[in-house]
Amino acid sequence: MDSTAQDPRYIVIPGPSGVGKGTLIQKLLDAHPDTFGLTVPHTTRKPRPGEVNGVNYFLVSPSEFSSLLDHGGFVEHACFSGKYYGTNKLLMTRPAKD
Repeated sequence: MDSTAQDPRYIVIPGPSGVGKGTLIQKLLDAHPDTFGLTVPHTTRKPRPGEVNGVNYFLVSPSEFSSLLDHGGFVEHACFSGKYYGTNKLLMTRPAKD
């Protein structure tokens, strides 16, 4: 069995809008489709046109987000413009595929 399957490592690519995070991520996915994957974050914000719940984001109520947070459900979370965003710990073991 591949050692990466037994001991996955995670890469976080932070940065403000417009610095090239999406471009870098897409290049990694294109060059190494069997190595890299994406997680689908949770958010309390309203969906944008064309977004699909569970594909682009898990769209949850503030009380659902708070409950997950209270139970240690997020590996990371933040509040931006009064809306919450977070990466669920359970989803880190099964990244989304395109």
